[in-house]
Amino acid sequence: MRRLTSFLTLIWALGTGFVHLLVRGRLGEYLGKFRESRAVLQLNLFLALPEVRGKRRLARLSRRVALRRLYNDLDFATLRWNPFELRDLRHLEESRARGRGMLLCTQHLGPYRRIFHELLSRGHRVHLLVDAKVARSFKPQAETQLRRQGWTEAEVEGHLRNLEILDAEQPGSVQRLLRALRANEVALVYLDGNTGVSAPGEDTRMHANNVAVDFFGHRITVRRGVCQIAHATGASLVPLFAHWETGHRPVMQFLEPLRPEADEAMDDFCQRGMRRLFHLSEQAIRRYPDQYEEWVHVHRWRMDSGEDGAGLATAKERFEEARRELQENARRPVRVDPGRAMVLEIGERKVLVDGVEGRLLPADRLTARVVRRLRQSTPPEELLRRWRSPDQRDAVLDRLGHLH
Repeated sequence: MRRLTSFLTLIWALGTGFVHLLVRGRLGEYLGKFRESRAVLQLNLFLALPEVRGKRRLARLSRRVALRRLYNDLDFATLRWNPFELRDLRHLEESRARGRGMLLCTQHLGPYRRIFHELLSRGHRVHLLVDAKVARSFKPQAETQLRRQGWTEAEVEGHLRNLEILDAEQPGSVQRLLRALRANEVALVYLDGNTGVSAPGEDTRMHANNVAVDFFGHRITVRRGVCQIAHATGASLVPLFAHWETGHRPVMQFLEPLRPEADEAMDDFCQRGMRRLFHLSEQAIRRYPDQYEEWVHVHRWRMDSGEDGAGLATAKERFEEARRELQENARRPVRVDPGRAMVLEIGERKVLVDGVEGRLLPADRLTARVVRRLRQSTPPEELLRRWRSPDQRDAVLDRLGHLH
């Protein structure tokens, strides 16, 4: 009976959500973004998770990621918020006992959107650091959702009185965050948000406020501000990851805090801390890859290779570089391992994804067919027999000459 009730509630929420988009004239926009994001999801999943590179497995996982994102939208806006199961809460309580404040570091994983609610319910004052767009809409959405669950105006106001939304792109947010930590309060930070106040040198390829870390086999650039703040204030960095279990049961897992060693330089701690945080993040995401919402952005964080972290690029710069790379390589010989290559349609273009070097290269219909056959272990001789005309055979030989 409980499963039937949950299913009917979900169907009602889905219908309500689509009607709301339709009334606002945004249904077409939402579905369009949904389709476009699936192609980019497949691109990033292919590059990050070699174990799902089979076409069916990749399509199945990208579909699950997209549907889980849809469920999270409904959960935050419409569904009833059942309480989390908390695991290893002692790490938070021990950090609180130190009296230096707590920086809870999480990712856009599982039911991450309502972590703040669980913390408020347990008596914490929470300072949520988000980007400008989320900062404008988060609290009104939370108020609306709590009213839907039957809370009175007084209860909603009392509950959210201890929630402060900090715009990561406003300089004053850092000072407010420091005051919160001095008061031994909780700051909730999304590591993969990758936004914040600009730092000196951030309009160049060398960023004063960024560090390089390994993430799913690729070098990416991330902001180090959370480690800088912890080093300056003595606050504990507490890794925290949420996930859904069977029956849409939310779980929150706290991990061992990170703190600077005695006399550890800030730069050294920022390198160590961010690498550790993203290592733990990767472990959590690998366990629940379909519950990670930021797959669609991972390719934008990647950086070019360089010595000692040189050559860092912002997400925007890396995106523009990828676009130029597609154009420049259009007339160059291309060599990729056919067992680790895939052709995807992104928008109106076909793109050959090189899983060996992580490159994006332009592709046509024939290239797509050749790569698809080679991924199925089709011998080159059989490929040539499939195209009988001399022009087609020459074209296939040309593609085979570019693949190894």
